[in-house]
Amino acid sequence: MLIKYLIVLISCLTFFNVMSQYRVELNLFFSDLRTNEHISGGELLLAINNDTLYNESDFSQKTIYLSFASAEEYRLRIKFSHPAFEILDTTVTVPTSVLNPKRRNKLDFHFDIKYAGQYVEGVDVYATYHPEIVFSSEQFSAADFQIDKNGELLILIYEKRLEKEAFIIHYKDKRIQRRIKVPFKATHLEKDYKGRIVIMGEENASYVWMENGDFRLVEVDIFDYNNQIAPIIDTFESKIYYSNFNEWYPAVDYFSVDIQDYDTIYNHLTHVCDDEIMELYLAEFKYVDVRTKLWAWDMERETGIDREIWVGASSFTNSLYYESVFAPMFVQNENVYVANHYTNQLIFCDVYEDSMTQVVPISYHKKNGKRKWARELLQDPITEKVYVRYNYVGRTWLEELNVEDGSTKPSIELFFRYAEKILLFDNQVYYIYRPFESSQKKFIYSERLD
Repeated sequence: MLIKYLIVLISCLTFFNVMSQYRVELNLFFSDLRTNEHISGGELLLAINNDTLYNESDFSQKTIYLSFASAEEYRLRIKFSHPAFEILDTTVTVPTSVLNPKRRNKLDFHFDIKYAGQYVEGVDVYATYHPEIVFSSEQFSAADFQIDKNGELLILIYEKRLEKEAFIIHYKDKRIQRRIKVPFKATHLEKDYKGRIVIMGEENASYVWMENGDFRLVEVDIFDYNNQIAPIIDTFESKIYYSNFNEWYPAVDYFSVDIQDYDTIYNHLTHVCDDEIMELYLAEFKYVDVRTKLWAWDMERETGIDREIWVGASSFTNSLYYESVFAPMFVQNENVYVANHYTNQLIFCDVYEDSMTQVVPISYHKKNGKRKWARELLQDPITEKVYVRYNYVGRTWLEELNVEDGSTKPSIELFFRYAEKILLFDNQVYYIYRPFESSQKKFIYSERLD
């Protein structure tokens, strides 16, 4: 009998010893998605396979110690509910790498939770703000849109698939005023330097002609458009500003020309180069096969363009390391600016000068934190203000750029996540949005920038 009790005692001790072998220090952090402030209080439940490991009705951030029976991968359910926030109910993995009996095992999890309104007993509080719906349809989705120089909204719409059948519409006063079927496979809309709207396709392009009640498409040769019109960025009086940007080359030059000055062909304003990418781009010639090198030599003799550039454009641009140069030019308050993100400078000059020698340091593209620069600058054609776009988990922030000192100031966070085709016009921000897993078509919304 005594031996039996000893066996039971030894078994129990062994069991508890095994249980204590795999002890994990768990730190959970819950914060407001919008303000990043710590959320205090709330009910926390931890469970594995419906077995509750921890439950507290008034949880504040503290260390929780959990014990696991064996060194295997566990699926830990975390449920956190708070009256003022949406319920978080998720499952995380406790990997075997943290189940080590010989060292301190630690796991940290940080959760951002969306605010759901203030909880007051006997009172219901609802949000009243909602973006304005600019375009909606039960039949058509908005693929792209532009606002012309007169403030008229032109929308590229489709019913099922854009590549199958597309229409261009003039939308005003909450209704379709005029509609034309696009006679080719349209991809998107563009606006040229004169504010005219162009329907772009892979092999075709057409201007949308809308004057004196006339609404029609005027075909333009896509090669001529891409080489003679698209490079023009802006104009000021008799001056034209343009670039030689090519997405297959990691550098760009900006020029100006005065169409009233017949003695000057063009004036070179500035050169922007991504030196890091350029070094890899030109070095690609060393690593290609002999056949490709011979082809590059032939192309150099025919065109005068260096063989290293031919190889870089045909080979290196297909790699994961290549990124086209991004240094937008814009005109604001009679100054011409170029944002050189590779030297961290905003270069500018007066529109009456032809030398960009003034410099303002910029760092908005290197900000630390959760929000990441979206590699995009947006300008309002009416107010001429420039905004920097930031993204984080589908959310979008626009911050106004101060061209005098290179700083930015918070302006707006878009109401919806994963907004598409963001466009600014007259202190308003417009974008396309469709709720996730919804039968709703793609609508166009607008919000005020102030």
